[in-house]
Amino acid sequence: MKKLILTTLAAFCLTVSASAQLLYKVTADSVAKPSYIVATHDLLNPMGYVGAINGLTDAMTNTEQVFFDVDRTAIDAALKEAQQLPAGKTLASLLNDKQIQLLDAFLKKHTEVSWKSPYNQKRYNGRTPIAVMKDFIQLLFVSSHMGEYDPTHTFAEYFEAQAKKNGEPVGGIIPADQYLLLVKSLPVEMQAKGLVKFLEHQDEALAVIDKSVEAYKAKDMDAASAVLNSVLGQMGAGSLLVEPVKTMEKTLRDKPTLFALPCYLLGGEQGIISQLKADGYQVEAVD
Repeated sequence: MKKLILTTLAAFCLTVSASAQLLYKVTADSVAKPSYIVATHDLLNPMGYVGAINGLTDAMTNTEQVFFDVDRTAIDAALKEAQQLPAGKTLASLLNDKQIQLLDAFLKKHTEVSWKSPYNQKRYNGRTPIAVMKDFIQLLFVSSHMGEYDPTHTFAEYFEAQAKKNGEPVGGIIPADQYLLLVKSLPVEMQAKGLVKFLEHQDEALAVIDKSVEAYKAKDMDAASAVLNSVLGQMGAGSLLVEPVKTMEKTLRDKPTLFALPCYLLGGEQGIISQLKADGYQVEAVD
């Protein structure tokens, strides 16, 4: 589970098979009404895609709740707190002079504002390295694809808004308390090493991000999962997804559910779709 959270937090590190779909219908003999899985991507805006997914409107109409990987709306304040460094630590205190120079160069290149500016000191110096890296990945992608992505309009926000409009509850297949506990348990020194590695290898990071976007556009869930596993050192995803899949199964037996889930969790021999099939559920590609 801890590696699953790391995977979720590194959700941008993805990439192009048989599972070329964005919407899936999930049924079983013991389930009265079908549920649906729609693939999402953290670095694409929904408006160019949701309207083109055949069957998505019917899926939203015929389900009674929406589940994400994690229901971040329920833990927003607590998550912000978890992303703050403990008292006595700053981001600068975790880095040496050379690493701070890398940090400064990145910010000047992508925001035209130096690390020493009051704005960046307030925004970044008190936050955990992994929270900073998530922002930096967005900055890297946005500056390399001007006008293509708006981080204020995400798939999660779109489906949350639809659920609110329809008066439907939302939830997550990873329990919020476990997610927060594991976020807090990641040693900040380890996080700092990851941030430095990202700063040292920006071109490689951008190449992986770009491939992940192309994989999503190609509706290639198997490829997204395969590349994610290669990024994480050939780590199999199966054991990491067992608990979330069991939560999905319990949820869809309770009510017909629309699961809006990151594409990299769906494909592959040990991904969510394969695990549902192995547990006796019929997973039919819709579009």
